[in-house]
Amino acid sequence: MIIACPHCDGKLHKSVLSSFSSWTIKYWTDGESNIGFSNVFTPLVRCPLCQSLFWKSDATELGYKPSEPSPMSKISIWYAKITGDKEGKLAEQDAWNELPMGLKNAPRYIPSELEDWLEVLQDTSNLTPEREATARRIVWRNSNDHNRLRSDGQPWSVEPALCFGEATANRLALLELLENGNPSSPTEKAELLRQLGKFNEAISLVESASHEVQRTPLAVKIVQLAKSGDAIVSEV
Repeated sequence: MIIACPHCDGKLHKSVLSSFSSWTIKYWTDGESNIGFSNVFTPLVRCPLCQSLFWKSDATELGYKPSEPSPMSKISIWYAKITGDKEGKLAEQDAWNELPMGLKNAPRYIPSELEDWLEVLQDTSNLTPEREATARRIVWRNSNDHNRLRSDGQPWSVEPALCFGEATANRLALLELLENGNPSSPTEKAELLRQLGKFNEAISLVESASHEVQRTPLAVKIVQLAKSGDAIVSEV
């Protein structure tokens, strides 16, 4: 898929998920998983042409770029012409040659990093509550990465992405957004409360949810950790 950068109108190649292979998928209490594909799923990207950040939903989709056809020899071109191009190879070549170079050579956008999300949050006046919640949720999960373990037993990151004060402030701001009507689940709010050390509030919130929610492995894990006074993100 080709999209246009909303800042410079540059043509960019949008990553899409063409296949998916299953493996042992891990989930954590903050909603993070090891599925990956951040280059596909990230809602915020950077244009490599003008270096501006933009939300993918703000970009205009221009359509799919056809695959570059294999080069045809002079004999193949001659044969296609005299036989009416029955296989359509000559038409494919012509269609490709007529494409603007900006489309042919469209670079891929740059997936967002933690620094990009922090940059977006520097001025929340330009964000809708939904987008601010999205940004803070991603920053929250990044701030927990040093407490996650990979399959080899090594942490996702050696050092915390944020200092304790910054991580706490972001969690509080996210919780306020969710309490003011942004879409969220009771377990997400409860997990934020737990990581803020408000264990009794986290337990009460889960217990006030529906029985279906209370019986989920995530809800059971959050209550278990809260009752033990544990505020660290945990694998479900």
